[in-house]
Amino acid sequence: MRDRTGGFRNRLITLVLGLVLLPVGLPAVEAPPAHFGDGLCTLAEGPCVRPLLAVFSAFPGELEPLVARASVRETLVIGDRVLRVGTIGGVPVVLGLLGIGYENAAATTRLVLDHFEVAGFVVSGVAGSPRRIGDVTVPLTWAGPDGVPYSADAALLDIAREVAGAGVPLERCTSVPPEPPGPTVCLDFQPGIFVGGAGETDDPYGDNRLRCNPTENDVYRDVFACDVNPATVGGGVSAGAGTDHAVPPGARVDLEVPTGASVVFDATDMETAAVARETAARGVPFVAFRAVSDGAGDPLGLPGFPTQFFAYYRLAARNAAAATTALIERRGARTKLRRVRARNSPIVRASCGWERWATPMCAGRHAPAALRASVTRVCRALVRDPADATAVTRGWERAAALAAKPGARRRLGRTCDAELVGTLLERAGL
Repeated sequence: MRDRTGGFRNRLITLVLGLVLLPVGLPAVEAPPAHFGDGLCTLAEGPCVRPLLAVFSAFPGELEPLVARASVRETLVIGDRVLRVGTIGGVPVVLGLLGIGYENAAATTRLVLDHFEVAGFVVSGVAGSPRRIGDVTVPLTWAGPDGVPYSADAALLDIAREVAGAGVPLERCTSVPPEPPGPTVCLDFQPGIFVGGAGETDDPYGDNRLRCNPTENDVYRDVFACDVNPATVGGGVSAGAGTDHAVPPGARVDLEVPTGASVVFDATDMETAAVARETAARGVPFVAFRAVSDGAGDPLGLPGFPTQFFAYYRLAARNAAAATTALIERRGARTKLRRVRARNSPIVRASCGWERWATPMCAGRHAPAALRASVTRVCRALVRDPADATAVTRGWERAAALAAKPGARRRLGRTCDAELVGTLLERAGL
C-alpha cells in the first residue's frame, strides 16, 4: 500500500510540474390608468426589489457543481463572459466565471453589476489556507494587494453562521488525477464550515488579465477553460466519492481555529478582494465561501501548492458549492417571507423595468436610485385625479436632468443614457 501510494504521489507531482440574467418585478395588482407613464409606472404590491443573486467562481471546476444545482433559463454572452440566468433552490441567480486573477475578477464584477440588478454577490470557490483540506472558510474581511480590507456583508455572514451550524453535508473523499477518475482518497476527518478570520487576495499577474485556454484535457479544462463543461448544465448535482461521509443533519460545526494553527489569513486566493472592492463601490452586499484545496490534513502528504491544489480542488469546489447553495436557499426563504408580509398594500411607483419602456436601448440597464426615485415621483403625480400636470412636467424635466449627469451615463452607458434623456424630455414637452 505504501509503494502504491508513493507511486501515485510521484505521478501526480509530475503532472503538476508539467502544468506551467433578468430583473423580475412584482406583479401589478390591477391595470394602471391609460396615461400612466406609457409603461414607466405601475401600481404594484411593493417597491422594486433586486431579485438576483450573483454567484460566481474563478474557473470552471469551481462553477460546475453550482451550475449542476441550478435550473438555467437563459444563457447570455456579454463581452467575453458566458452568464447563466436561472434559479438555485427557487432563488433567482446569475451564474458565471470571474476568470482567474485579480484583474479578471474586477472586470467581470463590474460587467455583472452594470447589466443586472443584483441583490448580493456570492463568491464560491477554493483557496489555500492553514485550515484543513475540504474545510469551507467564510472570512469576515478580504484584503487585496494594496492591503485595504473590505468587509463581507453582516446579514449574509449571519446566514453563513446558520449554515455552519445546520449540518450541511460536506464531502471528504474524492478521486484525483492524473488518470480520472483515478484512485479515491479520503481525508482522515470530516470537513466543516468556519465563519470568521480574514482572507487575502494576491495579484501574481501584475495588473494583467490571464486569458482562458480551451482544451480537451480534463484537468486543464476544469481549471483553464473559458466555460464549464456543457455536459454539466442541467446534469444534476455532481456528487463525488465522499457522499457516504457527509455531516449528519443537525450536526454543529466548531467555529474555532484548529488547535495549534497559527492563522495569519484563513484563506488566500487571487480574486475575492477584487469582487469585494467593486461591490463595496456600488453598495452591493458580498460574501465569499472558499473551501480549502491546499492546506493541512493531506493523507497523501503532497508538497503544498500547486500539487495539493490539483489533487483536491474538485473536492473543495463541491464543498464550497454545498455551503453556497445552503446560504442561497436560506436567504431566499427570508425574502419570500418579507414579500408575503408586504402584500395587500398597493403603491404607485416606477415600473421595475421602466428604462426599457422608455427606450429599447436600455434593455437590461438600470438607472441610479436617485433617477428611479424621480420617476416614481412623476408616477405618483400622474395617478392623482386629476393629474397634476405642472408636477408631471417638472418631474420629467428633473428626471432628464438626473439622467444627463455623468454618474447616470457611466451606469447606463452612453447610448442608453442619451436615448433616455431624450425620451424623458419628450414627456416633459421639450
